[in-house]
Amino acid sequence: MARAGSDLSFIIKRLNQLNTKGIRKIIDRYVYKNRRYIMGRIKIRLWTKGESGDGTILPAYNPVYKKYKKSLGQKGSPTTLHFSGDWYDSMFIFQKSELKNHVIEVHTRPNQAKKTAYLKRKYGASILTLNYEEQQDIIDDLQYEVQNEITKVFGEGVYLRLF
Repeated sequence: MARAGSDLSFIIKRLNQLNTKGIRKIIDRYVYKNRRYIMGRIKIRLWTKGESGDGTILPAYNPVYKKYKKSLGQKGSPTTLHFSGDWYDSMFIFQKSELKNHVIEVHTRPNQAKKTAYLKRKYGASILTLNYEEQQDIIDDLQYEVQNEITKVFGEGVYLRLF
């Protein structure tokens, strides 16, 4: 039976320092630090494109409502789901870690629960989700954060593609 060489033993020992709990902390720290940025991506996409997280364009406002919004100096198109700003202001990032899963969800404050339920029924739950490009940007950022930790443990020159 062959034994692992000293280089491999060293690498395995160092990899053990990057345990799941350590990676989880990196993710938690990243999401907390960037929660406004992450939330802002969804709001900007809704505001500028009227697009859900699944890529579908929200249906146009009916002509009467569109005219009403314009009379108030607001955008009538695309559908932005923004009127007073209260609903947008109530959005926040909710994060939980369960075993090996990391869940990032967008929630709204309880005072907007009825409006959120209504909008999800009308436009779909993906109005409060990240689209593919937004998710990829976060994955790239997390890869960078994890690589920094790997460099701290192993030194320069060791690169691991984790995602």
